[in-house]
Amino acid sequence: MTGAISRLLARLERWGTAAENASLVLLLGSLMILAVGQIVLRTFFDSGLIWADELLRIMVLWIALTKGMVDIFSAKKVPEAAK
Repeated sequence: MTGAISRLLARLERWGTAAENASLVLLLGSLMILAVGQIVLRTFFDSGLIWADELLRIMVLWIALTKGMVDIFSAKKVPEAAK
């Protein structure tokens, strides 16, 4: 019974890690596309998306939060104060 539970937990951990990595890639990719698009719109067309700057700030925060969560769970970069 414990073997089945440990296999299930290992599978859930793999799926969670894949979901975290996919969310980081999706957030970073969309951040880059939106930032470059905003630069192009402002430089060549003298316009821009009103909401883009605020969304970029929020996306940076979510990337930092997600990356921090990944690092803490993988115990790669745990701050000394948290030990």
